[in-house]
Amino acid sequence: MDNGDFAAGVRAHSKYGGGACWAYWLRRRDDNLGADPVEILGEAEILSTDPDLQYVLALYGLECR
Repeated sequence: MDNGDFAAGVRAHSKYGGGACWAYWLRRRDDNLGADPVEILGEAEILSTDPDLQYVLALYGLECR
């Protein structure tokens, strides 16, 4: 930012419709202030053959390698 601060996040309009897209940064670890307040509630592997993943890749013209 102009004053030297870091942005906490960004909001952009989706080019595919449906409102806004958000991205944010957890900076506590980056600033050596400790862990960020995030809790992992579960994990699941997403295979490259997953139909939902294939749909999103096709929608955005992406590849999964």
